[in-house]
Amino acid sequence: MGIDFTDGQVLIDAAVDADELRRSLKAHEPWRHRIDFGGGISTAGFETFKPFNSTPSKKIQLVERSVGPLSGYKRALDIGCNAGYNSLYLASRYGMQVVGVDHSARHVQVSQELARLAGVTGCRFQQGDAETFRDLEGFDLIIHFGTLYHLKNPVRAIETALANLKPGGMMLIETQLYGLPWSRKSAFIHGYRGDKTNWWALGERSLVDICAIFGGRAERIGRHHLTRFFLQTRAHFRVDKPAKP
Repeated sequence: MGIDFTDGQVLIDAAVDADELRRSLKAHEPWRHRIDFGGGISTAGFETFKPFNSTPSKKIQLVERSVGPLSGYKRALDIGCNAGYNSLYLASRYGMQVVGVDHSARHVQVSQELARLAGVTGCRFQQGDAETFRDLEGFDLIIHFGTLYHLKNPVRAIETALANLKPGGMMLIETQLYGLPWSRKSAFIHGYRGDKTNWWALGERSLVDICAIFGGRAERIGRHHLTRFFLQTRAHFRVDKPAKP
């Protein structure tokens, strides 16, 4: 049993035999992310969505190049966990206790199954809303990847996330932005490219200012994948919540 994340890929040494593994992958298709297993078995060999992500752990590894290893954090929240690969990364690589939250019951089920197949016990997955999910114990690390632009109320989601973040903790955000660097303009992108789960692309300064209102210091740590439509980019942010005096 075990899991490897070399070069953004996900390779699981499954804790079950090949027949059971194939039945499980078949039961949970279609797949949006490539997860490989021993013996040449892969989610790519089953029904898939388009687009299909072949390197699902690439985002978190890209962020690590800017902020350094995520060691020292004990309890993490993975907002919009999807298939749970980032949660599994944090739990298996750093030994964190991770809570993965997603609005989709199917995503929660897939995450739980991948954790079972990999033998990873440090993750708990549950259905929840990014705008309202609260955990009184709090977290010292939160990842918020590819979520804000899918939410009707991104301001509320940021407020809720920072309420869940302990003083001295860090939140990492990956999202779509609108406009030129340091713009306060935001765009309503509902239905953009035929995707009705898209809602808002915030301006860079808007995101930074919203975090400041709710007690977080945000800085952009990366920008990539420029698209001409709406002058959109995808970018990464580090948000620190100052420790109490």
